[in-house]
Amino acid sequence: MSNGSEILTEEDMTEIYDYFIRGNVERDEAFAESRKIDMSYEYGDLRLRVNVSLEDDIPLFTLRLIKNKLPPYDSLRNS
Repeated sequence: MSNGSEILTEEDMTEIYDYFIRGNVERDEAFAESRKIDMSYEYGDLRLRVNVSLEDDIPLFTLRLIKNKLPPYDSLRNS
C-alpha cells in the first residue's frame, strides 16, 4: 500500500477477534448465535464503538471513535 500500512491477514483478523470477543464469554456466545455484535470499548482516554460481523467466515470490524466531551447544545443548532 502506498501509505506504508500493511494489509491485515485472515490470521490478523482472527487475533483481533480473540482480543475483543473471546475474552468475554457473554460476547462470544452472543456472536456465535447471531454472527454479529455491537459493543463499546475503552482504551485509555479513547472510547470506541465496535461492530463485528463475518465476511466469508472472517471477522470484519468497524471501529468508530466516540468523543469524550460533547459540544454544547446551543452550538449544534449553528452547525
